[in-house]
Amino acid sequence: MSEILKPCAIGKMVVITPDEFEWRVPHLHLAVYRQEEGLFCTNIEMSLTAFGNSIDQAVKNTADVTLQYLNQYVRTPEGYDALIKLVDDNVMDDIWRDYRVADFQLGRIRRDMSDTLTEKYQRIIRELHEQLEKQDKFDIEDLEFQEIPRAAAA
Repeated sequence: MSEILKPCAIGKMVVITPDEFEWRVPHLHLAVYRQEEGLFCTNIEMSLTAFGNSIDQAVKNTADVTLQYLNQYVRTPEGYDALIKLVDDNVMDDIWRDYRVADFQLGRIRRDMSDTLTEKYQRIIRELHEQLEKQDKFDIEDLEFQEIPRAAAA
């Protein structure tokens, strides 16, 4: 795990790719970290980060940033090629390590990322769906998160 911070929550985001595209965006992984100024959530594959005063807000803001990026830059085959180049980087290796360790720690108490969506994050998904046009833009289908209890991280 990174020496400075440990994640306080981890999650997955499933992106709905518009039907008109011949490709699809695989599900994405997220990690939330707490710092003095608040919380930040990172989309690990795409190296996108957003901040919030709560886990919910940091997750929602990162989902919004991810959708903005996808809807602005990944609407052509060339844009998808650029996305592949973006994810073909090892800059997030430490965060990936944090994610894997946290998921296994959650597995110790049967709360790993394989669990079903919680009501709390289903609400976030519904809010995002209400804000976006679904037919011609990228959207989020599932967003699953587990907060890491302090006892599991020990």
